[in-house]
Amino acid sequence: MSYLVNQLFNFNKKENKTTSTNSSSNLPTTPPQFMEQENKNEENLLSEEHLHFSSLSIHGDNNIEDISDIAPPIHLSTTFDIDISNRQIYSRVHNATRDRLETILGQLEGINENSLENSLQNSLQNKTNERFYATTFSSGQGATSSLLFYLKPKLIYINEKYGGYHGTKDAIEMLNKFGGHYKKESVIKVKDLSELIKDVNLESNNDVNNFNPYKGTIVWLETPLNPTCELEDISYYCKLAKQIGAYVVVDSTFASPVLQKPLLIDPQVKFVVHSCTKFMGGHSDLLGGVVISRTYQPSSDLRIQRSIFGNIMGNLECWLLLRSLKTLELRVKHQSSTANQLAKWFSSQINNKTTNCHVTKVFYPLDSNQLEICKKQMNGNGPGILSIELDTKENARKLPSLLKLVRNATSLGGVESLIDYRYQWDSDISPTLLRISIGLENLNDLINDFNQALLKL
Repeated sequence: MSYLVNQLFNFNKKENKTTSTNSSSNLPTTPPQFMEQENKNEENLLSEEHLHFSSLSIHGDNNIEDISDIAPPIHLSTTFDIDISNRQIYSRVHNATRDRLETILGQLEGINENSLENSLQNSLQNKTNERFYATTFSSGQGATSSLLFYLKPKLIYINEKYGGYHGTKDAIEMLNKFGGHYKKESVIKVKDLSELIKDVNLESNNDVNNFNPYKGTIVWLETPLNPTCELEDISYYCKLAKQIGAYVVVDSTFASPVLQKPLLIDPQVKFVVHSCTKFMGGHSDLLGGVVISRTYQPSSDLRIQRSIFGNIMGNLECWLLLRSLKTLELRVKHQSSTANQLAKWFSSQINNKTTNCHVTKVFYPLDSNQLEICKKQMNGNGPGILSIELDTKENARKLPSLLKLVRNATSLGGVESLIDYRYQWDSDISPTLLRISIGLENLNDLINDFNQALLKL
């Protein structure tokens, strides 16, 4: 037997040996009853209900598997020995890597940082974090489409006139075609959010406890809005939704749970949607989406539906996202700070002859009204995205190719800064608009890059 193997065989024996000593250094310095209370308090503060965002993103899955690995393993097997596993049967239904991911995602959406900053005594008396329920999908588009199919709404209020993710509107249109094939009529009626204000009588106070999600109305908020970064006041729209017995769904992709937690803002919010491909993934190397449910039953139903449709997130993608979540807070806060400063720089270039007056408009929550909403529901931190408009369509098409650090590509939220001419994908967007996704580069380097490109127009 080799020395290494011998050491491994004897490891447990050494650990199990007990020794006794009369040394006073081993005697407790605190009376046992107080030590017990102190230990209980310390353990309580380290429970999932009291951990902060960065800690939960790393340790929120510690109880999923009893393993010694520091980096979580990736489980690639598609099927499992049912004589050994009492839970896992087939990977389309259950997978330990996916379980880890969904556990963390459900927890991150419920972290109440303000409560966590309260006194020790208050933190011990009250559970500061909420636990919500995550269901992952093969993409953000898959998450959106699956939730719409599950809810089967008759009416959706959504930002229809300008902006908003076109994939959501495509999913509504596809669902209408699917239902219309059988009913020969439009299944879902779509109205712009502005119509909700007109439709609701604010003096009424309907009870929504018995609202049937299969026959009801949905208020679909995308905030911050793609690509203008406009913020919708979640609390305000929840108040309107309550009057008509509607669920509120929030697409919070542009914010991520670091900046915004809609389920904690108002109980009328029943679901939150994210494209995990964006800020959560953060490295432009995975596709994924998630629906966060306020209660367990919808999440359970969505998982059954997911298994039937087969739009599950791959095991490798789940593992990559687990890796990315560990640095999510660091990345997003850096991107938010840089985006804010870059937006102010672009604002200073409007009518600025130094850069040939090419910048005509900046889209970012900088004005007083948007800042007020930002402080209320995003802790004052804007998204790591901004958009600008240039003076001509030709210049808007040309600028991305003149940049050195910022890459000319769609998508967003990664560590590399990207610029996207949105009109080529969505004809409802202004042909002079450019969306900029901020990465982790140095602010001054990004300013220098945009400055040299604007001078070449």
